[in-house]
Parts: sequence; C-alpha cells; structure tokens
Amino acid sequence: MYPDPGCWDRVFTAVFRHPTQHFTFVINPNSGPGPGKFPDAEYTDAIAKLNVYKNVTLIGYVHTAYGTRDLTQVIAEIERYAAWATYSDLDIHVDGIFADEAPGELGEGKIHLGYLKTLHAHTKRAFQELGLQGYFVTNPRKIVPKAFYGYADSIVSYEASFKTMISPDTLFTSSDKQMSAGANIDRQAVLIHSFDGSSREQEELVQMLVKKGVGEVYVTTCGPGKGEGDYSRYSEYWEDFVTEMEKANEAALQDD
Repeated sequence: MYPDPGCWDRVFTAVFRHPTQHFTFVINPNSGPGPGKFPDAEYTDAIAKLNVYKNVTLIGYVHTAYGTRDLTQVIAEIERYAAWATYSDLDIHVDGIFADEAPGELGEGKIHLGYLKTLHAHTKRAFQELGLQGYFVTNPRKIVPKAFYGYADSIVSYEASFKTMISPDTLFTSSDKQMSAGANIDRQAVLIHSFDGSSREQEELVQMLVKKGVGEVYVTTCGPGKGEGDYSRYSEYWEDFVTEMEKANEAALQDD
C-alpha cells in the first residue's frame, strides 16, 4: 500500500492502540527499494512515523525469483535498504529484509541453500555494521527442509487463500523428517488471504495459530492479487485482527 496522505493512518492507529502487540511490516516501494538512494518523501515520512514505536519491526522487500535472480542484484538492494539508516533528516531505517519468492528446495548440490546462505550473510553484515538487527525473512510459501532455518530468522511456510488452506491440524506437519514441520513452528510465518468467514471465525483461526506456536500471523479478507494476497488494501477485519492477535498472544503468555 503506497503511503498517500492518510492511507497508513489505520496502521499508525493500530500500532499506537496496541503497544503490547508486536508488528512486522514489509516495506516495498517498487518491488524493491526503488531507483533512488532513499525512498520518496511519502515513504520517508510514513516510515519515520512507524519508527517512533518500539513495537514495530520494518523489513525491506526484495524478490529472488526462487533462487534464479542474479545474486549481485539482490545484494545491491539489500545494501540500499541498510543504507536508509544513514538518512540524516528522519529516522527511516528498516531492520532487515523480506526475501520473497524464495527457494524452498535445496537444489542440485544444495545450490538454493547456498543462495540463501549468501543473502543471509550479506543481510546480517550490512545491517549489523549499522547497529541494526538484520532480521531476515524468506518466503517460499511452503514447508522447507530444516537446513534453511540456519539461514533465516523466520520463514513463510504458508501464503495462500483461506479456502485452499489445508486442515489447520495438519498445516505444519510433514511426513519427511528432514522437513521443518512443527519443529521450527515459532520461526514460521503464515499469510492467509481471501478470508471469507466472520470476525468470530477469524478470531478462532488466530487463536488456533497462536496456540500452536506460530511465530508470525497475518489474515486478510482481501485477495487474491497476482497469485497471492492483495496487500494494497486493508482487510475488512483489520482492527478486529489486531485485537484478536493481542488477546491470543496475552493468553498464550499466561498459559506459559
């Protein structure tokens, strides 16, 4: 969603009203950081407003074409995102990278694992040199071999519509012991679009995912876009979703 005047107001409001709920936002000016050294004025103003809050993590979008995109191009974009921290007028830093269309198979000779290992290393170096976390998220949209967790802080194991979602009870299982399955569930992210249930049904879904231990969750009524969710609009239940996530996380902490 481009930050035209007023467009991100519901985001700012949610972050302000729910200080105990952590938010991770993917910043995507132009399928990457855009052509300039820094983003345009609309983005700089909006990012700076989000960076005021301690319960927000911002990560910059890059795509990898499932491990076929030239590594030098992706690395250059990672370094440009990291350099946003050097902007002198406002605090527009992002905390890491969201690598979309990430490979989910090891590849011949583990070439795809090596690809992500390289991106992970460059992300950590580029951001940590500037005192930032270098949070690295990959999005293969599937359960991946456990080896990938050595080179990611979080992995999107599901991104698809609510209708095509397999049984929640088996969403994170795998018959292959070399796959991540539930072993790394706290480092898995789930992005569910085209949700067509009620707000109460969404709450039950959120409670189930949080109770199961999923690290990051997003549910939207919007979608699909080009094969994935339409993230350029607010979900019909955006405010309800944030409240439900906060309640579910608080309940999970009490259970612990």
